[in-house]
Amino acid sequence: MRADDPRRQEMFHTIKVMDGPKGAPRVSGGGNGQADPDRMGADSAAVPMDIPDRLLPVAPFDFALLPDSFRPWIQDMAERVHCPPDFPAAAAIVAAGSVLGCSVAIYPKCKDDWHEHANLWAMLAGGPGMLKTPALKAVMEPINRLAADALSQWQADNRDFVREKTVRKIRAEAAKAKAVQAAKGGKEFDVSPMLDAELEDEAPAPRRFTVNDASYEALCERCKENPGGVMLYQDELAGLLARVEDIPGLRELLLAAWSVQRNFAVDRIGRGVRYVSRVCLSVLGSIQPGKLAPLVRGAVGGGPRNDGLLQRFSVTVWPDSPAGDWANVDRWPDSAARDTAVATFQRLAGIRGDFGPDTQAREYRFAPEALEAFTSWRTDLERVLRSHELPEHLEGHRAKYRKLVPALALICALCDNPDPASVEVKLGALQKALGWERYLWSHANRLYGHGHNANGQTARLILQRIKKGEIAGTFTARDIYRKGWGGLTDTETVEAGCGFLVDLGWLTETESRGPAGGRPTFRFQLTEGAKAKLKL
Repeated sequence: MRADDPRRQEMFHTIKVMDGPKGAPRVSGGGNGQADPDRMGADSAAVPMDIPDRLLPVAPFDFALLPDSFRPWIQDMAERVHCPPDFPAAAAIVAAGSVLGCSVAIYPKCKDDWHEHANLWAMLAGGPGMLKTPALKAVMEPINRLAADALSQWQADNRDFVREKTVRKIRAEAAKAKAVQAAKGGKEFDVSPMLDAELEDEAPAPRRFTVNDASYEALCERCKENPGGVMLYQDELAGLLARVEDIPGLRELLLAAWSVQRNFAVDRIGRGVRYVSRVCLSVLGSIQPGKLAPLVRGAVGGGPRNDGLLQRFSVTVWPDSPAGDWANVDRWPDSAARDTAVATFQRLAGIRGDFGPDTQAREYRFAPEALEAFTSWRTDLERVLRSHELPEHLEGHRAKYRKLVPALALICALCDNPDPASVEVKLGALQKALGWERYLWSHANRLYGHGHNANGQTARLILQRIKKGEIAGTFTARDIYRKGWGGLTDTETVEAGCGFLVDLGWLTETESRGPAGGRPTFRFQLTEGAKAKLKL
């Protein structure tokens, strides 16, 4: 990593945060033998910094953040499944928002037309065995019930449609026969029945609540059939994110669907143009930390993947593994709590109703006290964003909270308010949303800090090879990844690991260019302080 690379300061911003809770920061410009981030590699005898090996701390989940109608259900679920409550809580709140989709909108200002919809993206991060999948399955049960009811309703409606279509077809054939006879006799005839049969509408599609695995074109069709929005549900998000890299147009569709784009045109040769009145997607799924590292590096690195896709997962939770002894919980689910949650989802589906392509979203605004509190929070947020004190990737993530907070307030308000005539979001719902914001921000820092933590894992592998004598003297990143060693085969990964070791004082870095210029070559060498620490 070059000395003038802006990611250098971002890296040390993360390291300082990682060291903060455990004691004094290791990064210092004083004369204590530690490395200074402004002169890494300058003092070859300096003692190199230890490679950080832990995740950033996160806030624990507070059940008070949940709507009252969900709290007993999530508490019972977390206890029986024995998983971190963060998983079912985040999944439930995003699932509720997906049912509402873009059929509702909150206007965070009193006299402005700026509005946000209820669709959010959630990523449940955790190692294997943390019971992410059981938590997701339990939360999806009310959604699956809604989908089953919608399918039954569609089957009844489709039966009526087929019946009417058959009647029109018979009438058209009879009218055609009469018209042929009339034409032969030079008489006038009516073509209306035949035109009605030719111009009839497409068969109605069933209302969909989830899509699991769809091509780009099929996903566009599902959005067209469900203008109020649909949830893209993937138990393993890594599969979806891999398809985003491989399928042309899918990344752009997802980016547009987060902000709810109207009149989305899909042009394909041979298939003409398909207009989607609204593209609105919620996303929900889980992922393992090992799959996250390249995604975070892409979002941090400033390349083509730094387009805000990862930052749109504003409801990202990455809790610590449960501590203490495991206890077997074998009891029946709290049926009353589950029934209340199911009834809440059904009521939210009723608020959305039959949302059509030309239907306007139902408008909600903050009550006076809530508006004052939101304006105060928004003012602080904008000051932070405009100060540019945060690294670019964290700044981009926090900027998405302009949607997150009002959307969460709207979801919490509608979950707990059974009055269909109410269009105000009160202070209590906003306070829950602001609590979510503080909680989720700590998890976002852990997410992006993991990119540097992954660099630490690569750095350890490089040092192991150096200590074994398999890397000696002056070397380049290419000298490492061409060996094909496990964990050190990717060019970008190895270069990032070497740069990390430079910044921690383990290696010195020298840049050279050929006589014709071109891309520079970076050569690395172990510092004297590192040799002493490794006892070489």
